[in-house]
This record gives sequence, structure tokens and C-alpha cells, in this order.
Amino acid sequence: MSQSVDPRIEARRRVVQVNRSRVSARRVVRTLMVVAFLATGVWVIKSPALSVKAIDVEGAVNTPVDSILAEAGITSGEPLLLVTTGSAEVALRANPFVADVAVRKVFPNTIEVVLIERVPVAVLEHRTGGVVVAADGMVLAAVGEVSVATGGRVLAAGDPVEVGERITEVLDLAAIRFLAAWQGMPVVVSQIDGELWADVDGFTVRLGGPIEMDQKARSLAAVILEGQPAGSLINVIAPTRPTVMVPRADAGNPTPTP
Repeated sequence: MSQSVDPRIEARRRVVQVNRSRVSARRVVRTLMVVAFLATGVWVIKSPALSVKAIDVEGAVNTPVDSILAEAGITSGEPLLLVTTGSAEVALRANPFVADVAVRKVFPNTIEVVLIERVPVAVLEHRTGGVVVAADGMVLAAVGEVSVATGGRVLAAGDPVEVGERITEVLDLAAIRFLAAWQGMPVVVSQIDGELWADVDGFTVRLGGPIEMDQKARSLAAVILEGQPAGSLINVIAPTRPTVMVPRADAGNPTPTP
């Protein structure tokens, strides 16, 4: 004998089923909305409208910015939103010519790179070869790869160094600082008995210890501009009180000027 179900219970069951169906439908709708949102986001990120089309570079003379960024995975067509400016700056700073750099994204399609480069100021010569160096002692390149405007050379006192390393020998660094401040004719700076000496266009110059190199460069330039006899010995150990010894006409030995 079958038992009939109370109409109220039956009605309640139908309400519960309807509510469950509605909840399931809402979950499906929310899931589809999330998927659609993520798909839209991926499309926007990878859209050609927001891809790298130009890399604007300021301040680069010896730094191959495009090739360095390419090695870091930043090339034309790369989604701009995925470019990490910090990693780009790290990659560029690994180049010895780069003293400082800033990289920023300019929407919709451009990466801007602003560089401050180290300037080649001297050639540091060793028995086994030579390197081009900056004022702070950074080794920039092998000889012949970049030009040095002053033509200054340092006969190294320290051990050979590689590109990307920094000079640490005190006298070599002082000689480099001297050449960074020097604006005249080619100079060769060497070490004799713990002091720095220079050959400048026929003049022998005593630079002394590794201090006040900027002032010594300016003092020497002023003395030479005054006009000195060829072969004179110029002493700028005390750059505010330089002295000149001219060669004697009879014996060829330097004689102090009055």
C-alpha cells in the first residue's frame, strides 16, 4: 500500500531543486566570466597594439644598447607590459661603458633608455698589451677598439687587468686622473722610484705623488702656455708653485729659471 507525499513536502523539494539549479547556474556564469576576463587580459597583454615597436636611446656612444636588450629578451614585438625595466637596467649596467642608466616604458609601444657613459681617457699599457680606461679606473676595451681623444698613455705600474675590471693600483689611478683632467697634447705618464713622471711634447714633467692630480694638470697646462724652452724640466709637485729648469746651452743640463 503506497503512501502519499504531503503536498507541502513536495513543494519544498521543488523549491530546493530550483535553488540548487540557480546556484549551479550562477557558478557556471561566474566561472565563464573569470575565464573571459583572463582571456581578455592575455589578449590585451599580447596585443600588437601594446607591443614594443621602438627603443629610444639617449647618451649611447659606445654601448650596443639594442644587442644587450636583445640578449635580455627585450626586442621589437615583445609585449610592453611584460618588459621588466629593472632587468633591462641590470643587463645594461653589466657593460663597462655604462656608468648609470634609466629604462622606462612609454605606452603604448616605446621603451626609453637614458645612459650616462664612461669616457675613454687613457690607454694603460702593460708588457703584454694595453687597455682603454675611464677616469674612475674602469677598463673599457682593448686597445684599438675605441679611440682616446687626448692620446694619453700610462705605463702601468700594476698587474694586467681585463675588460670590465677596475684599476686598483694607486699610482696608475693617479696617472689616469691626471690624464682625465689634461686637455693638451699627448702625454706619457710613468712611474720612477715611487713617483709619477710625464713626457709632454719634449718636456719632462715631475708629477710626484698620487695627490692633487687635477690641479697638477691645470698647473702644467698654464706653465707650458707661458712658453718654455724645449727640453725643460717642469716640476708640479706643488701645483700652486710650479718650477721650470731650462737646459743649459753649454752642457745641456737643466738650469732653474729665476
